[in-house]
Amino acid sequence: MTTVSIHQPNFLPWLGYFQKIAESDHFIFLDDVQIQKKGSSWFNRTHLCQNNEKFWFTCPVSKSDGLYMGQVRYKKEEISSMLESTLRGIYGKSLNKDVDFALNLFNSLYCSDNLAEDNLKFVCKIVECLELNVKISRSSQLDSKKLGTERLIDLVAKVGGTKYLSGHGGERYIEKEKFSLNSIEFKYIDYSASLSTVTGSTSILQQLIVNEFDFKTISKILMI
Repeated sequence: MTTVSIHQPNFLPWLGYFQKIAESDHFIFLDDVQIQKKGSSWFNRTHLCQNNEKFWFTCPVSKSDGLYMGQVRYKKEEISSMLESTLRGIYGKSLNKDVDFALNLFNSLYCSDNLAEDNLKFVCKIVECLELNVKISRSSQLDSKKLGTERLIDLVAKVGGTKYLSGHGGERYIEKEKFSLNSIEFKYIDYSASLSTVTGSTSILQQLIVNEFDFKTISKILMI
């Protein structure tokens, strides 16, 4: 059984994103789709938390109709300054060392103007630090011309997958009965209970700060 999961390269994702990767044998970045035309999405925003209340932290990007992820640009100096101001505002003088480490990590990975590429680099770095044994591919390199559910099935098949692991957001658009017709098992992920809390559903960057960058603790939270 080869479990495959597929997801867009999100901006500073939450822990559940990495639980899905951890439970997969092969993870595919869906990196060649059009971005949302109006507003923001998880591609350029994430949740942070202060005083047990979540709020959006958004990376400003250049957008226009028909723009693909790889064409989206952002200003690295602007978002770096925004993140530092936000994190200092949350933690004040506490956890200074860990906030500094988080900012250095962010700045070392978000160092171009291509948001998709830098999101991808961040995710891969966390996967490396968590020592996850997973193969990683990009949809842009798998040459699938299909759309919708058929494209997911095609991508899973191209990497030899026999089981597709989906987040619950897929309930809105995935035609799951089509997977069995193609000899692929379909399953929704069962997230760790600790991720259902306000703090547990924020960006992994904030989780790393409050856990003093102890990746073993993060692994326990994710049950890996």
